[in-house]
Amino acid sequence: METQSRADSDITAEALIKELQRLRDAHCGQCHTPICHHQVLMSMALGFKNAPHCANCMARKLDSTPSDILAPLMTYFDVRDCYRAAWAWAHEQENVEVHNGVPDCLSTCGVAASPQELNAERENVQNTSLGVHAKETPKPLDELEAHSDWDAGAMSCGDLVLELRLRFQSMPPKTILKLCASDISAPQDLPAWCRLTGHKLLRAEPPHYWIQRKE
Repeated sequence: METQSRADSDITAEALIKELQRLRDAHCGQCHTPICHHQVLMSMALGFKNAPHCANCMARKLDSTPSDILAPLMTYFDVRDCYRAAWAWAHEQENVEVHNGVPDCLSTCGVAASPQELNAERENVQNTSLGVHAKETPKPLDELEAHSDWDAGAMSCGDLVLELRLRFQSMPPKTILKLCASDISAPQDLPAWCRLTGHKLLRAEPPHYWIQRKE
């Protein structure tokens, strides 16, 4: 994956940090416990922008565990200059120890990731092209019958994944959404989001993407 240009990265990182500052002292939208900057940033990446969740509630919403969502999220942050800068900013604000990129404030939520898990996830991402594993053959277009269409235009990453999450909540399992997204970051952001949330990117021909809702 290519990282953003330095100018674009600085602008986007600044916007992310401003949003983190706005949500200072936030509480989980589900269980109402206080959440740190790191959990707010994780929420933003997963589409919980308007109602940040704690790591435990995010994991429950995704039918996963806090530890299982951490490795792919950190890999996603690694290849996105804006998120990497905001993650580092959160380290400074929380004033916590960081081990293998994981801040101690997350350990209280039961979140952990070993270096082996992080390296395996990075290798998995490197072997993935537009969300479809290199060993898999993308489904032919004539086999992809979408149940719903959505033209997101040039909607930016944060708003796009938020709207996607809401749309999939109202769709039955295994149904297919044909998405048109022309934002310059979509070819990197959409596959990463699908990997993080468990939805399946069946085919990608930017600006068109066929995404199947998880079971």
